[in-house]
Amino acid sequence: MTRSLITAGFGKELVDDEDVRARQDLPSFSADIQSSECHGPLLATLLYYAPNAITFESTNGLPEWLVKELQSF
Repeated sequence: MTRSLITAGFGKELVDDEDVRARQDLPSFSADIQSSECHGPLLATLLYYAPNAITFESTNGLPEWLVKELQSF
């Protein structure tokens, strides 16, 4: 379900100020992708961008299933 939401691209259209704040704030919560606490905010961040708009210098620390999903976008 998460993959469908991310690839749908609905989040790239910001509707209100709350969406704008989320797009601005969420990336800082997922900055340390080696920490498992950041994986949820990372998934939430992906909802606010086009599927191919986010790139990673490294995917070290991410679960293997998430790396495979990110590579499929």
